[in-house]
Amino acid sequence: MTAPSNIKIVVVDDQTPIRTAVLDLLDDVKEIEVVGEATNGQQALEVVADTAPDVVLMDLRMPLMNGVEATRRLSQSSPGVAVIVHTAHDDGALVIEALVAGARGYLLKGSDPDSFVQVITNVAAGLTHIADEVTRPLVDRLVEALNSERRTRFAAEEAARRLEVVNARQREFALMSSHELRTPLTLLLASLEALAELPADHEDTRLVLHRTAMEGARRLHSLVENLEIAADIDSLELNLEPVDISVLSPQLVADLTLAPAAIQTRVPGGLSAIGDRRRLRQVINNLVSNALNASPKRAGVVIAARAEAGQVIIDVSDHGTGFEKLPDFDPDIVTRFVPFSLRPGATGGLGLGLWVSDELIMAMGGHIVARNNPDGGATVSLYLQQAA
Repeated sequence: MTAPSNIKIVVVDDQTPIRTAVLDLLDDVKEIEVVGEATNGQQALEVVADTAPDVVLMDLRMPLMNGVEATRRLSQSSPGVAVIVHTAHDDGALVIEALVAGARGYLLKGSDPDSFVQVITNVAAGLTHIADEVTRPLVDRLVEALNSERRTRFAAEEAARRLEVVNARQREFALMSSHELRTPLTLLLASLEALAELPADHEDTRLVLHRTAMEGARRLHSLVENLEIAADIDSLELNLEPVDISVLSPQLVADLTLAPAAIQTRVPGGLSAIGDRRRLRQVINNLVSNALNASPKRAGVVIAARAEAGQVIIDVSDHGTGFEKLPDFDPDIVTRFVPFSLRPGATGGLGLGLWVSDELIMAMGGHIVARNNPDGGATVSLYLQQAA
């Protein structure tokens, strides 16, 4: 692209001596025609609209509207007009702003006449001129802009990936919830339907169905508590205090099964651990329920407790099929909706109770260990601080 044979230019500067000196210089250059002048950015926009120049020589520090804003507006309204920033050496930051706004060149005030004219000719021909004083800062700014864009893009991609993972986990969580709810609801509904159709003189059967319905209701209540914890674990509040395990265990046995003999307790009297009474009860309830579900005929479950090295260790053991894959208790938030991989027991199960139990015990300052027994079945052990 070549410069037009007659370059039309508008000179913009609020300082009359500088504007006059530029006009005098350009008056001696036959290929350049000054078609207008202005003392501020607003006036420059009006003069450019009236004269349609090829080049605007733009000062930056002016009243009413500075050169950066005027350049930005000219880039939008008159993109064919080339703006050359004409300013002092200490205006480097503003020069960069003007170049970002659309200026095509930069001339330092006080440049020699030959360079002055050559820059105007080059820019009119479609070239870009940037003085050495602002080249490095401009490059640094462009590099930072590229790095920022790259970081933003990577962050957006990572956020999208994590969102996709969480959405998938939430779908799994919904499927898991429906699976876990099905068994207690089926048990409860079947018992209630049988009670409704039972003749009045079958009192023994009525009592059994009533107890079965109560068991289903308790299991449903426990499941709802687990789902509440899983859905809002970050808002969990605990009341940590000494909890007597020897008192807690028999209460759980009475609640969990129609046949208390199915669960053996080996808990010494007076053994207390630091924990939240309600949530510790929920944890042991979960572990014993899992053990009963995994055990043949829902029997052969043992709750044992002991003190060791300042800790209370509570073991829940069963004689079922054991874990197909031992839980690793990964605390990563992304795994919140990932159920543990458990071998299906008598009623299946996807490990919600075990995950919730681990979260609760960690919140009490303890931890859980799971292992398969050498003679079959599995043991899940809770480790809590012993109360003084």
